[in-house]
Amino acid sequence: MRRMVQPTPATFAAYLFGRLPAEAGFAAGPPPEAAPLAQACAAVLWRKVPDSRALVKLEIGALVDREAWPDAVFPWPLPQVLAVGERCRRLAGKSMLGLVDNQLRITIIECARQPLGPADLARLQALRAGGTGVVLVQPVYVDVGARSVWPDPIGGAGAGVLAALAGADGLLEGVFSWPAYLSAILWGQPPDLSLLAKR
Repeated sequence: MRRMVQPTPATFAAYLFGRLPAEAGFAAGPPPEAAPLAQACAAVLWRKVPDSRALVKLEIGALVDREAWPDAVFPWPLPQVLAVGERCRRLAGKSMLGLVDNQLRITIIECARQPLGPADLARLQALRAGGTGVVLVQPVYVDVGARSVWPDPIGGAGAGVLAALAGADGLLEGVFSWPAYLSAILWGQPPDLSLLAKR
């Protein structure tokens, strides 16, 4: 795969790379413990989650700019992603009692202008199937042209509906946080930033 130093201007990945630091407190570039991740994607962002109620305390986002490089994909198998997550556990810290490690999540966001095909779906589902209880892996595919996101927020009900349900007695709180956030941006809706702070 061609190595990408940063997203190409005028792509959705580049837009996210500029928007997330200002809107949600992400830092550009990987933390030192996740430095190898920068070799596998166009850009990496990360943050410590400020919401004390959130289950996930550390977020790492890996952007793959397939609008600029249509043949680019996230190349790592699940064990390699989990290994990076294990090195980042110290950054996530421990629970209030200090007995349990907090969760951290690595979200892989592929931004393209083509539908999600069978080969890509199988590859991303293999990543989605993994996690260690502490290290969570969430692949997301964005078809910018069709303004669609996989996994689909509530089976196509839309980000606005998800945001409303998420606040209702915590019923669906943060279940599809990144897909809902990205779908809201694609459809020009104000994203519910609280969805970024929870699992």
